[in-house]
Amino acid sequence: VVRGVGVSVGVGVARSYNGGLWEAVMPANVPVKCESLSCSVTPPVGSSYCIRSIDTSAIPTDEKSNAARLLSQATFGPTQTDIDHVTGDLGGDAKAWFAEQVGLPPSLHRAHYRRRMNARANTATVTGVLRSPCELGSRWQSYTFNLYDEGKTVTAQVGGAGYQLVINGVVHTEMASFNVGTGDFPRVFKICQVDELVNMDVDLSQDDCASHTAIPNPPVHFAAPPAEVLNFAGAELQPLSAVVIKRTGVVLLTRAPSSCSAESLPPLATFMVGPSGDYFRHDPRVKTVDNTLDSPAVEATDAATCPAVTKTFLNRGKCRRQAACARSTYSSAPVILNDETLRIWYLGGTLRYVYYITGLRLEDPYVKSPCTSAWSRWSR
Repeated sequence: VVRGVGVSVGVGVARSYNGGLWEAVMPANVPVKCESLSCSVTPPVGSSYCIRSIDTSAIPTDEKSNAARLLSQATFGPTQTDIDHVTGDLGGDAKAWFAEQVGLPPSLHRAHYRRRMNARANTATVTGVLRSPCELGSRWQSYTFNLYDEGKTVTAQVGGAGYQLVINGVVHTEMASFNVGTGDFPRVFKICQVDELVNMDVDLSQDDCASHTAIPNPPVHFAAPPAEVLNFAGAELQPLSAVVIKRTGVVLLTRAPSSCSAESLPPLATFMVGPSGDYFRHDPRVKTVDNTLDSPAVEATDAATCPAVTKTFLNRGKCRRQAACARSTYSSAPVILNDETLRIWYLGGTLRYVYYITGLRLEDPYVKSPCTSAWSRWSR
């Protein structure tokens, strides 16, 4: 059943092979109802439909064609090696090929995804730590401002190649001219909004964003590299496709330089000069904890969170008990009940009041102190 009458190429909405029962076809997925050997299709109104038959007599049915058709339907696509394996080693037996595939170790998408995910973060998370600027896969941007800068204060001052833009005491770039704002230099602005792309808009304001002026997001540039700028002269950088990330000017470190030390540099204000002399700003990203079937994580990044995932038929045979997943244990300790201690308890997250009593009289028959007995009962 095809939507579109009188057109050479229509949109299939339902199909049947060799007189078998009908089935819906994505993405239309129209309702198909079959009872006994009779089926009915109820397509949406508003379009015209027709039934087309396809002559399958011309379709090749030799052994290799059948193997290719099997692999096209059951894998991401046939290769000549796979076709030869099905026709030669397995004699073209589709059931034998299926049984062989079921017996192979699973190639889990989760492990593939976790090795390649590149979530932005400015601090370690439960699922991973920040990837070091010196580490393979670290991500860098050629434009000066990113979304982390929104709401921050930037100072324009005379220096370097003409003018310097400074955030939190760190020079982020140098510009030959700067004609935004009024007053003598240095001029102070609030960063209201950032478009992450070279020469796209960055909104700066001198009145807390009540009004603003847009400037092009400048490329990272220094007339002479400051001492704290990392030298990646011997490194290799791989530009990321604009089709993937919807922006240009972003690269990944694919070969680390011979020497690199970034421990003392602020994560959100680390810069480097690449092999071609271009400057980049580090864009911190998460590197996930290694938590695979063969190497389960011992603990999460904060050493207090259980690195557990949902148990499935794929991982249940390799689950391990880890210390971080055990119940919390507590030990006794003397606590001085005074105003300072009670305030700490309240502000520490409980938001509950704890009361202490002064001048408690112990009179018959209640002569046993509640502070020395194992149990005492209180009512409000």
